[in-house]
Amino acid sequence: MKAGKEIDLIVPIFTIVQFMFFVGWFKVGQDLMRPFGLDDDDIEMNYILDRNIATSFAIVNRLQTVELPELEDDQFWKNKEAKVDPLPHTVFSRQLSEHRPKLHSYVQLGSSDEVANSTANCLRSEKEKRHINW
Repeated sequence: MKAGKEIDLIVPIFTIVQFMFFVGWFKVGQDLMRPFGLDDDDIEMNYILDRNIATSFAIVNRLQTVELPELEDDQFWKNKEAKVDPLPHTVFSRQLSEHRPKLHSYVQLGSSDEVANSTANCLRSEKEKRHINW
């Protein structure tokens, strides 16, 4: 061929890839909008309902034939003020100390003197602010 008559064979690869992604996501969007399709016969609704009803009746029938254990009295029901025994400790958990709050999270508001005293206890000196104290 002559120098001025050559044909450029260029394939727009990125445009083709972009078109494929667009069509693919379009199909995904259609499936998300109508997951069961446009046709009412696409799903077997009668089978699904019959199966669910049969399963629920089977569960109820099985529970009606089972012997239930006898009920026992709750040991804390009559004596509601009884204290529950503390949980047993391991060797390492005995060494832990509780971090109790220095001031209650709820301070009852009363006179202005009580409010001033409670807020004074909350403030720390500059030296204490540098360290985290539990």
